[in-house]
Amino acid sequence: MKHVLIILTVPVEFSDSAKAVMRDCVYQANLITTKYSKKLQFITERKLLFQILTFLLSKLKVRNYFVSKLFINNDVFLCFISFNNSPDSW
Repeated sequence: MKHVLIILTVPVEFSDSAKAVMRDCVYQANLITTKYSKKLQFITERKLLFQILTFLLSKLKVRNYFVSKLFINNDVFLCFISFNNSPDSW
């Protein structure tokens, strides 16, 4: 797994100690060679959703968009997209 980057999604509420437990589990499963390997990274579920949306918009060649994100609670992610450079048009 020389050229593999492992990215695990975690809830935004996860503490550093919870992530440490997850890191230890990944290490014990022999998915990384050292416990503090940079080949294991954590990302919050919200951030991942935002990055996926940004990636998809770029693949669709959408230009001049503004993304405003609104989080209602831990289970709901709302995202509003305006297709110009300014949120003022909302």
